[in-house]
Parts: sequence; C-alpha cells; structure tokens
Amino acid sequence: MAAKQDPAKLVRQARDLIEEFNRVVLDDAKDLSAPALSEAT
Repeated sequence: MAAKQDPAKLVRQARDLIEEFNRVVLDDAKDLSAPALSEAT
C-alpha cells in the first residue's frame, strides 16, 4: 500500500496543475476546436 500523502501538498499540486492547464488552454484557445477542448477537460 502506498504511503499516505499530506493532503495540503496534494491540494497545492492540484492547484499548480490546474493553473498550468489554464495557461496552456487560454494561450491556445483560438486554435482549439470544441471537441479538442472537451477532450482536454
């Protein structure tokens, strides 16, 4: 069984990944089709 991780650390990692995802999507939003955006989310 995997060692239990600190919930606060997991939340920070999730926040960082969501912020990175948002930057990528917003930078390329005009080039994304609706199906591609739907698949990404």
